Amino acid sequence: MKTQKGLDNRINVIRRNAEDDHSLPSVRFSLTAASTQKELRLRVSWDITYRVDNIQYPRQLGANHATGPWSRAYVLGCEIRYITRCHHTECFILRANARTKNGAAERKQADHEFALRVKNEFVSAYRHASSKRIVTAIRGEVVRLQQDITALIPEMRRINSEYLAERRAAKTAQREADTEALESGEFWRVSNEGLKDYFNPPFSRNYLADVSERWRAALYMEMDSTAYKGYDGNWRHKLIGTGRGYLCGIDDNGDEWGYYVHHVGTRDSYGDYSIKATIEQAMSNLFGVWPDEHCQRQGDLLFRAEPIPEHVELRGCEKWTIRESHEAWSPGLHHNSNYMRSNREIAITHTTHPMLVLEPGDYRVYASRAADDQD
Repeated sequence: MKTQKGLDNRINVIRRNAEDDHSLPSVRFSLTAASTQKELRLRVSWDITYRVDNIQYPRQLGANHATGPWSRAYVLGCEIRYITRCHHTECFILRANARTKNGAAERKQADHEFALRVKNEFVSAYRHASSKRIVTAIRGEVVRLQQDITALIPEMRRINSEYLAERRAAKTAQREADTEALESGEFWRVSNEGLKDYFNPPFSRNYLADVSERWRAALYMEMDSTAYKGYDGNWRHKLIGTGRGYLCGIDDNGDEWGYYVHHVGTRDSYGDYSIKATIEQAMSNLFGVWPDEHCQRQGDLLFRAEPIPEHVELRGCEKWTIRESHEAWSPGLHHNSNYMRSNREIAITHTTHPMLVLEPGDYRVYASRAADDQD
């Protein structure tokens, strides 16, 4: 058995030879101590790795298939890494107090014996791994496994080619469907990508937050970015909203419309607006009431079925011009500037919008508070 000094010299020679001659395995040897007063703690870690060229095969473009060629190539790659790397880690702990005479002597002796043993084991392992017979056998096995990986590449390319063809066909079909939906005015059927800038929102950076078929509307949120300090003290960046949105759409008469809305969306724990919001949140901002299942919209008017307060006085008039070209008509209609009631159906007409028919009952009329901003 060699001495510590002789083993250290041998390990240095092994390292230099491995650096100079790439036909030899590369090596890494580390012997560290993290001792405390009460314990001797030693750790050794070493690697002997055969140098091999990695086979570069196409990355998988589609979904991950557990039984596909990429999975088989990964398994083969794991086999190559397993046979080309010899790794060893070992920890040694001795409970002996360094301040006592016996403890200090025990620690010194254990330290010497552990270092001597692991260095001998490393030198012996490298001698075995670098022998001509072992190197030849490892290289032959690596060549066989690499050939198996290479044989999988044509199948990988075929699968990727089929995936790209399907994706192109799907995109073409989606573009055709988007065009058809936009031509018919049914923009809610359009993909987010196709609708993102269709309404030309007046923001330099915008985010399509929501689309609604019922309200025939789309909501764009103005977007920004900011830095914030995480709970771990590190600085990060995130996308935020400015609180401004643009509610727009195409009415059933074919007219395009758009309104600015302000202070829309929720805030996070830092007080920043989210870029996500709903059509209902924007309409609540616009009309001053949450648009629920009791609401129906005609242009910039929202009709909500709700009880009329007892103190509200109504006057009888079968026809009521609510706002501009919007007129309500019903036999026995009673109304004031905000409420109307009838025990018969109420017809809401407009010069361009289709007629809206409301069931008999009590209603409150909400007018858009941003009609002057309409584009």
